[in-house]
Amino acid sequence: MPKHQGILHTTEQDVQAAKVDYAYYDGFIACLESIRDSLARRMELLHLSNAERAIFRREVCRLNEQVENVIRYASTAEAGLNAKMAERERILQQLDGAEANRSEIGPEALCDDKGSKP
Repeated sequence: MPKHQGILHTTEQDVQAAKVDYAYYDGFIACLESIRDSLARRMELLHLSNAERAIFRREVCRLNEQVENVIRYASTAEAGLNAKMAERERILQQLDGAEANRSEIGPEALCDDKGSKP
């Protein structure tokens, strides 16, 4: 396997891993927001005591902090994914350029003066 293709294969794996990380964080954010919203709805119930409301309020605040943290992690994962995608595109452009150079040179240029390939 040529060097660029090996690097491209590794980069493809890195891109897939970054996509999985980003999807994980995206799903985790949705889960935390759902739990937070459920707790917020429960706080609105009339039959809750003040102590129960205080507990729910603390939990909602804690979940808000977790959502903010996970959003930061997700943005870091997105930046990593974008970097890997840019690297992948750069490698593909290099491969396309190398292929274009090979086709411009032609197979005759690879032969020595006697017509035999090196």
